[in-house]
Amino acid sequence: MTDDKPVVEQIHEYENLVANVLSEGTKMCEILQANVLLEKFPPSWNDYRNHLKHKKKNLKLKELISHMRTEEANRLKDKKGRPSQKPTPQANLGEQDNEIIAAIVEANLIENKTDWILDAGASRHLCTNRKLLHDYEDTVDGECVFKGNSATAGVIGKGKVILKFTSSKTLSLSNVLYVPFLRRNLVSESLLNRAGPKFVLEGDKVVFTKNGEFVGKGYLSNGLFVLNTVSMNANASNSAYVIESVNL
Repeated sequence: MTDDKPVVEQIHEYENLVANVLSEGTKMCEILQANVLLEKFPPSWNDYRNHLKHKKKNLKLKELISHMRTEEANRLKDKKGRPSQKPTPQANLGEQDNEIIAAIVEANLIENKTDWILDAGASRHLCTNRKLLHDYEDTVDGECVFKGNSATAGVIGKGKVILKFTSSKTLSLSNVLYVPFLRRNLVSESLLNRAGPKFVLEGDKVVFTKNGEFVGKGYLSNGLFVLNTVSMNANASNSAYVIESVNL
């Protein structure tokens, strides 16, 4: 959520996103729905968010929305009696790397829930498409992902994603976080480095190898490297390279 757009309008967008997630069969209790929205409050609402966290625990989504609408109405009344002020510049989230779970570049991307982006800023593998996750498990700890526009997105679950390069080699990503409110699927560059596969940039391509053997490649599109893969609906073959995510 941002400060340059009416909160009520953004609430409506969030309700639509939740409805889409639930329609896919994903379980998401009303308290978790509220907690995710709570973490998405715009910067100017930080104090009010802290107030709700301490005074109004375990709110359901409808209850939280009711509080938000009342708060925005009160703010609009107060604003009418005050002189206009220039907005205070917001700090870039990248300045707070020690607090970031996954600093990602997806904020300004066009939505695409099938492509996978190689992201140097992501500390976890992130998936926005529930249908791509194998061995899926819901999460209830309320973990959030920080986005490049200083907003947050809630983690709903985790699982395994199996990608098949056009070379027919498969790549298995474990402990992938399911974050339906992102626009793109992201592969963490740092986790790939830890797991062993090497990749080099060659002009507008990125080439992946394992023990000197060609694995696959990606291509540059709008400033981002998109992996040349398709998502598999069956179990990975025994020759798949397993890329384990880590607990941060």
